[in-house]
Amino acid sequence: MSLLRSVALAPVWLLQVFGMAKSFRDNPILGSPTLNRLGLHAGRLIAAHALNRFRLFTLSPLVDAKTRRRFHRDGFVMIENFLPADQFQALATQVRACRGPVRECIQGDTLTHRILLDKETLEDMPAVAG
Repeated sequence: MSLLRSVALAPVWLLQVFGMAKSFRDNPILGSPTLNRLGLHAGRLIAAHALNRFRLFTLSPLVDAKTRRRFHRDGFVMIENFLPADQFQALATQVRACRGPVRECIQGDTLTHRILLDKETLEDMPAVAG
């Protein structure tokens, strides 16, 4: 990488330290062995954990106590019958029939499909849009 390009990107790399950037390869500050030995990576993990706990703390009054307990016990919340059965069936049918671009993410034994819900896609999926 040229020196001029490195100098130009340095402010971006520095700002990414305080954001969600993860790539040690794309950001030489995040990938610096010296800074990481001095605690940069560990500090970012601690800060992310603290921000998440703060977010949970501020949002918890919006959720009933039983749901909060289930979340703390299980790590997730499942709300059954959130939609009426006919509305859920229409939604599921339209999502399964969607043939647009899909992004897949595999974490452990969990496979997540993500569909871009742009204007054109939503026109074909009224149960999703509504």
